[in-house]
Amino acid sequence: MKKSKKFLTGCMTILLSGALGCTGSAECNIKDEHAHKYQNGNGYVTYYNSEKLSKNGFNRDSDYILINENEKQELDFLSKNNLIKICDNVEQIENLKEEYSNYDHIEYYYSYTSFIPVYNGKFVTIIPIVHSGWTLDKDKMGVTTETRTCHYTFKSYSYNYGNLNSKTSDDIIETVNEYPFVNPCMVIAVDENGNELYDAVTDLEHLKELKEKYPEEFISNKKLILK
Repeated sequence: MKKSKKFLTGCMTILLSGALGCTGSAECNIKDEHAHKYQNGNGYVTYYNSEKLSKNGFNRDSDYILINENEKQELDFLSKNNLIKICDNVEQIENLKEEYSNYDHIEYYYSYTSFIPVYNGKFVTIIPIVHSGWTLDKDKMGVTTETRTCHYTFKSYSYNYGNLNSKTSDDIIETVNEYPFVNPCMVIAVDENGNELYDAVTDLEHLKELKEKYPEEFISNKKLILK
């Protein structure tokens, strides 16, 4: 078995590798304190101080790293908060950034009221139901003149003595030294003022469908200037 080491404090990755010595969450033949390499279906990589074959949507492979007590505490904290290291996933993040750069768009606010009858014996009560939200369909019932811009960006994290801090940035690779961690679902939508839009679509497949249906509402990153 080849022996080498990965240091969690930097971006260099050097792995111990060998046959998969652990099965399920049972015994493991690696005696030193270690963490296994895991990968999910999107190609993101992380390390868990765990003997499970799968965890948090990630599956284990045959590589592992030796860790000290401080590194073990860091990995436990990242696992608890469902975070992964940016340095382990630079290529995947760059590809994701390129994909989402094509999906900034304009949305329209709509609001209208419908009425439903509620029967109670021979009495009928008419209940008003208010429908409101944001849409890319400018011909939708109740569309107003109010609009918003949805810009796709990324949120990364740092922690200090167990406290999480976050930063929103279009290029989280550039800020990796200050904010080295991300959630695997790192993409967020913000408006032109940088406010996070919690109700905006962030699923890439859904965005592809919307762009095919409403191509005129999608804009280029080059045209989008955040305040």
